[in-house]
Amino acid sequence: MATKKVLRSPVLATAHAGTQVAEVVGTCCKVVVPSDEGLVQGLLELLRRPQERKMLGVAARKVAIELDKSIVLGRFESQLLACLLSSQSQ
Repeated sequence: MATKKVLRSPVLATAHAGTQVAEVVGTCCKVVVPSDEGLVQGLLELLRRPQERKMLGVAARKVAIELDKSIVLGRFESQLLACLLSSQSQ
């Protein structure tokens, strides 16, 4: 995913309350009960709340950028190199 292409669109996710999925995505998504009714209710709530839509869109973009494959792999490579250099100097 190219970072430049990541939009600031709010995300609506389905997950049961108290699950790890709900906890992880709850910071950047509107989480609703996994059902047709839950999706409809979540969409209607987002339509009525422009500030929440905007906030969720910004949060979702931030998470998408943080999880961008090239960025994650770059961090991993840097940490691995630091680890290797540290072990060589001992």
